[in-house]
Amino acid sequence: MTSTSFRTQTINLKISLMPSSLVDVEEAMAKQLNSLLLKYNNSARGVILAYDDVVIKNNGDGKVLFENPQIHYEVSAKILAFAPERDVLLRGKVNEHFPSHLGLLVYNFFNAMIPADILVKNGFKFYDNVWHDEISSIPLDEVEFKVVKIHECAGVISIEGIEPHFSKKISR
Repeated sequence: MTSTSFRTQTINLKISLMPSSLVDVEEAMAKQLNSLLLKYNNSARGVILAYDDVVIKNNGDGKVLFENPQIHYEVSAKILAFAPERDVLLRGKVNEHFPSHLGLLVYNFFNAMIPADILVKNGFKFYDNVWHDEISSIPLDEVEFKVVKIHECAGVISIEGIEPHFSKKISR
């Protein structure tokens, strides 16, 4: 299955602002929204890369709830998210070689890894502290793989892959 791992969508968010930020609500909202960038977000089901078309709902009125000092706003925004799904093909540049796994960077930003047992099953060998294509003995530089799992911790995702394919030769 090949498809894009990027999608645009409109999401609804709740943003809480301190009373001191009422001097410039738009700037305070932008700060809150900017704090969501490059982190996994459950509403987006992915990592928010950009946002646009922010709309404050309820005529721009916020609510004070109970003894809570913040003003709570309901907001919608159009976002661009990186949200790879299981079985999608991705390509990563090798950035780490370990006997236990191969570390990759996808789109020069997102961490991915392929476990050693998967690499061995697919014809790769680890020697001289580097994973090599078993047929040509060329060190791995770029690998195409299928997404099997996405791990998330504190807003940071890591992708686990299977079915690796050697993509290109390393230039020396």
